[in-house]
Amino acid sequence: LLVSEAVQRRIRDRFEEGELPPLALKGKSEPIRAFRIVRYAGGPDLPAVQLSPFAGREAELAQLGSFLGRAGETRGGALVVAGEAGTGKSRLVAEGLQRAGLEAVTVAFSPIRLPGQRAPEVEIFDRFTAMGEGSVEDRARSLLGDLFEGHRRGIEGLHRELDGTTEGAPAEDPQAARQNRWAALSALLQASAAKQRRALLLEDVHWADETGQEFIEFLMEALADRPLPILMTTRPGIEG
Repeated sequence: LLVSEAVQRRIRDRFEEGELPPLALKGKSEPIRAFRIVRYAGGPDLPAVQLSPFAGREAELAQLGSFLGRAGETRGGALVVAGEAGTGKSRLVAEGLQRAGLEAVTVAFSPIRLPGQRAPEVEIFDRFTAMGEGSVEDRARSLLGDLFEGHRRGIEGLHRELDGTTEGAPAEDPQAARQNRWAALSALLQASAAKQRRALLLEDVHWADETGQEFIEFLMEALADRPLPILMTTRPGIEG
């Protein structure tokens, strides 16, 4: 999530953010300052968002609830919710998750890669490591337990990507490094689902580029026999 300098001044006491290189935008004569929101940092309670009561689409909700129930109790699987823009895909999924009592780890794909925008695996990693006490490594270790050492290289790679630094990075084939990061993230997702029922929500997968599509396929295969349902929203007729 990127915000302008004016917005950043209004929310800086509530959110942790990082400044990006100035952005050159169409219609602006000068580059503008931009900030990426990292996480909520506390502050006065925000007013609760009240959604209007969900009405209709009971057939779709029944299918969604059946999938989430099966996948959350036995083994995983993937369900694609397709529809044109503005047809309520995200609202339908949110209602289904609420009725199933599932928390979702969510990441959205975008048609453009903005400065400072992170890869989907890094966004998901940030969701996990933002919770709990101690260092990023300590929090990952607490989830993985005895599996941590086998995924240390991938965890360290995710941490470097999260911090935006290559300091201390070992010489490694880029594809192998990416596979290590994906495997470590998959292990974190599996360990988290074993402790608390969750779902993985991938929004707007039609915008995923080739690497993003490989990432999705990797997760679907790695999590296929785990009780972690994968939900994806997409628009028909758009190639990622």
